[in-house]
Amino acid sequence: MGSSLLQGILSMLWVGTALTMGCHSGRTPVAVADPRYAFAFPDGADYSGLTWTAGFQAAHTKFSREYVFTQWKGVDWPALYNQFYPRIVQAEATGDARAYYLALHDYVCSIPDGHVNLKVGDDPALRPGCLHLIRDICQSLLGGSYGLALAELDDGRTIAAAVAPLRAAAQVGMRPGAEILTWGGRSPAVAIGAIKVGATPYRLLA
Repeated sequence: MGSSLLQGILSMLWVGTALTMGCHSGRTPVAVADPRYAFAFPDGADYSGLTWTAGFQAAHTKFSREYVFTQWKGVDWPALYNQFYPRIVQAEATGDARAYYLALHDYVCSIPDGHVNLKVGDDPALRPGCLHLIRDICQSLLGGSYGLALAELDDGRTIAAAVAPLRAAAQVGMRPGAEILTWGGRSPAVAIGAIKVGATPYRLLA
């Protein structure tokens, strides 16, 4: 895999809530901080010109410093770094883009915040190759999907938040808003609790 594609993969970094992170692509965030609230958007950063290890170190430093929910979410940044940095080093040493992506994904999924995720860079020359790699990873680990996304509500119910047309769930009559009563013979809460988030590298509804 060429260095240009690897740079594109390196540009896949977390995109936090508007309160926490700027645009990784280096562009200034479009939104403007509301003066009624005591926050400002952090400066953006582009680490795609760095090595994988240097990029991870720089991004981790920025993220751990600027993420505003650290205490509330109980994020242990030093522990996360110590857990995932060796995987980044190993991936770079072997030139393994798949291992590199999975290390980044597992790192991001270790932060208990649904607004934090990975984003593919905007470079049109690199984006298709990056997406192809991620789809291959998804297919090898999951083998496909039912074509629906679930949501846990405050009242304890689990519903189908979105259903992709023409996919398996839609074909058997599932509709958005339907309550999920059981999943594989277990309650939705038990089934969801058994999922290893880091094993799902890329989620697509269609």
